[in-house]
Amino acid sequence: MLSACQLSDPVQLWQKFKEHLAEDILFHERKLFQDQQLQFTDRMFNIALIFIEDQVLEVTNNNRSVYGLPRPVRVEQLVVRGEILRETAYDREELRHHVETNEPLLLEEQRAAYHTVLEKIEQSSGGMVFLHTPGGTGKTFVTNLILAKV
Repeated sequence: MLSACQLSDPVQLWQKFKEHLAEDILFHERKLFQDQQLQFTDRMFNIALIFIEDQVLEVTNNNRSVYGLPRPVRVEQLVVRGEILRETAYDREELRHHVETNEPLLLEEQRAAYHTVLEKIEQSSGGMVFLHTPGGTGKTFVTNLILAKV
């Protein structure tokens, strides 16, 4: 919206919807810290502003300050990328249970692909593995199981 819609008052829009824009950050931190009572903080809003700034820079190559939004503080300890939050917010016990429950359900060809990928990971041998089969044959199931395992 910032880059294409020429908003009349982006600051007012930010003030009105900043909690909505930061709710994924709150969700992930509640999960990470196992505290459902956790509330929005200025740090979370700062992270949301960093995400917005990064997206605007990526799309338009313009700094978001052109739009009048508050400048986020980019202190190393405060900058937690969405990918890092997502990757550290997993419930390891839930993933272990998912793997234990679903590994026995793998069909023979799925099991071969699954073990091929896991061997490459365990041996740090790298390479590419393509799961190229018709729809409905379990590519997503195998991929999700691999991700849960690693």
